[in-house]
Amino acid sequence: MKCNTTSFQCEKDESGMIQAACNASCGKITPTNLLGDWRGLMVKKLQKGEFDMGEFDMHFGDSNMTLTWPNKTQQVFDVASTGFAMRLTEVSTGLVY
Repeated sequence: MKCNTTSFQCEKDESGMIQAACNASCGKITPTNLLGDWRGLMVKKLQKGEFDMGEFDMHFGDSNMTLTWPNKTQQVFDVASTGFAMRLTEVSTGLVY
């Protein structure tokens, strides 16, 4: 089995992984090592005005991620995983990252 990187569904592939491993890592799921709360820092060097410096928080749920910016605004993303890569899709705009 292998994970289709467009549909995020397991597909038959004789040289791939077993079905159980594919199902556990492929789909609209957050990798288990990312679950929970994370904090990031926005830093810059000699580039005044590019963006606000500060901390941002990320909360990864089972199939989504909420990003809270320093000004307390939030963005919500759907998370999809292929086992080795992750795709974030912003819920409000549909933009893919």
